[in-house]
Amino acid sequence: MNDYFDFVLCKQENGKNYLFHAPAFSKLKKGDLVKVETVHGEKLATVVSCITLAENDDAKIDFIMNATGAPNDVKKVLSKVEYSDFEYDDMENHNEKSGTDS
Repeated sequence: MNDYFDFVLCKQENGKNYLFHAPAFSKLKKGDLVKVETVHGEKLATVVSCITLAENDDAKIDFIMNATGAPNDVKKVLSKVEYSDFEYDDMENHNEKSGTDS
């Protein structure tokens, strides 16, 4: 049985793309916001592309590593960042009654 992992190409805040790895079948997709491990600590990045590979698929792994210029110690995607909207019903009602906007 093969063990799998995801290679995730992410764009960091500096505008550069870097290669990371994540657990297999992470379901990350283009545009997702993720927290990644870097040599400078944890950073936010945006997913550019994600592919699931078998750990023993050396030819594809080597191709991707060489094409991206990734170092041998590819860092991790630590988590997917998801936002929850706040509910402002009480505050909106208060603002409407008092005539304030902020």
